[in-house]
Amino acid sequence: MTAKNIFRATLAALAVSAVVGCGSSNSSGNGSSGNGSSGSSKAATYVYVIQNPLSGGTGEVLAFAAGANGSTAPAATLIAPAGMDIFAVATDASGQIYVAGYLPSSVLAVIEVYAAGASGAATPVRTIDTPSLYTPSEMVIDSSGSLYTVDPDDGEVNVYSSTANGPATPTRIITGPLTQLSLNLSEAVAVDASGNIYVATANIGASSATGAVFVFSPTANGNVAPSRVITNPNGLFLGEAIDASGNLYLSLDTITTPYTGAIVEYAPGASGAAVPIRTIAGTATDLITAGGVSVDGTGNIYVADQSQISNGVSYTLEEFAASASGDAAPAAVISSTSWNNAPASIASH
Repeated sequence: MTAKNIFRATLAALAVSAVVGCGSSNSSGNGSSGNGSSGSSKAATYVYVIQNPLSGGTGEVLAFAAGANGSTAPAATLIAPAGMDIFAVATDASGQIYVAGYLPSSVLAVIEVYAAGASGAATPVRTIDTPSLYTPSEMVIDSSGSLYTVDPDDGEVNVYSSTANGPATPTRIITGPLTQLSLNLSEAVAVDASGNIYVATANIGASSATGAVFVFSPTANGNVAPSRVITNPNGLFLGEAIDASGNLYLSLDTITTPYTGAIVEYAPGASGAAVPIRTIAGTATDLITAGGVSVDGTGNIYVADQSQISNGVSYTLEEFAASASGDAAPAAVISSTSWNNAPASIASH
């Protein structure tokens, strides 16, 4: 399974399991990034999603105004370098935009870093050439500016310096059999205020799918065991985020027919088969294939969602109020004719 469009590939894989008779359904440290720990008390201004042309071309980052509702045009569109196929997007505390993917000349993934507010065919302020990163499904930038990536193809966490530029060697790589990451598809990464690293994973079997989060210490490096593991037998995880209080939010694709998605929230320190302290799920939520998730500084939750329609696939960005729980309707649902091919990664700032 490739992560070039992990959102759609996961949906296809689970559709196969439904055929064999078990019905089934179909990624974050800085509150501004959509992947990681929140140090801000501010509501998001923009939510970023990504797309790649269905038949070649150049990928784009679409910025939607937070609080928009209904069918709307992006507030801004950032066009990647010519021919770039994008896998993941993140922002740091200053609003810089990080875009990971392949250039036509790439052997391995590159990460383009853009100034805050960049749009159109902007020139990156720096380009990070990675020595071993194949198909990053998510990224996060912590409070010190260090960059974390996960790759479902090799089960590694790569950490880069805040000043990485050009050919860059990771400052740390978490990899090896003790990590258990190679046994799963690593879909998302988050870092809390203490520097603990959370890797959300999906394990897709012939007739089942389960999710787990592997938590590593702030100094973890090399072939190390996780300090704790959070498990969920009821679906797989595609996205995660951590709020200012250290609560962990995960998008959960449940194993049901018809397909359904959910958001589950775990308390700080959760371990094993912990019971979520909050679940947003049900018919009113409109969640079908919940992908990337982001939480802003005021607790608003943003989810990239996907559903199968008669003439293809429909993409929506759903916003839930900080108080949403249970079978709650989203506060807003954004769709756009400009958004038609979406890997799961999202970010907010």
